[in-house]
Amino acid sequence: MCVLNCRMPCATCVDNQPTVFLSRFSSSTVSNNACIANLTCNATSTCTSCPQGLNLYLQGRVFYPCSLIKTIPNCIQCSLTNQQNCAICRDGFFLASNGSCPACPTSCVACVGSNICTACQTGYTLPGDQDKGPCLQCLSPCATCSGTPKYCTSCITGFTKQGWKCQNNTRIAFNIIFNTASYLTIVASLDTIIERLLTFMGENSTNVDAITVQAFTTGSVTLVASASPSAGVAAGSTGLA
Repeated sequence: MCVLNCRMPCATCVDNQPTVFLSRFSSSTVSNNACIANLTCNATSTCTSCPQGLNLYLQGRVFYPCSLIKTIPNCIQCSLTNQQNCAICRDGFFLASNGSCPACPTSCVACVGSNICTACQTGYTLPGDQDKGPCLQCLSPCATCSGTPKYCTSCITGFTKQGWKCQNNTRIAFNIIFNTASYLTIVASLDTIIERLLTFMGENSTNVDAITVQAFTTGSVTLVASASPSAGVAAGSTGLA
């Protein structure tokens, strides 16, 4: 689970612990591994910068609440020098050039622009090794992917991850009896036989992960195929002349 924002006024924090700081913004202090806003300068009117995330802005050398922030939907921090402009938007929104907070694309968890994501929803990935950009939807049977839509990191139900691909778990066995064909004829025609089997199932070779000739016996041969029959087509035994 990713925690998008550290608890203000922490700048960075420990994974999954938004209140345990790694670094802090100016105008804040540290107490028990947590960042605490330092507002003591208000008493002496000597403030020079504001703590982030507390909806305060600096006027002269004093902090004041951002009373106008309510007029900017999805804004959580006004500009530190002008309360009429937004500086930080809620998660799932980004700061536009006009100071508003438009929503990120639905494929994004976080973004910095209308099509510039920094984190993607489950089932999407940022392209290549980029840390921001458009979120690309993973291609089935990938449930999640990385770098490209075809590089699977997990699979949908019914598939097992093999390397970076997802292999169909379906296994269909065929028991085919040839009454007149010789052993050599069967071997020589095996590619044609397989193509006919796939056609019978409503499939083609690009949808089959593996076909294994399990055994040759007198009068018959057993094939084990990884394939999914089309809807309405039952898998089972068949005879080919």
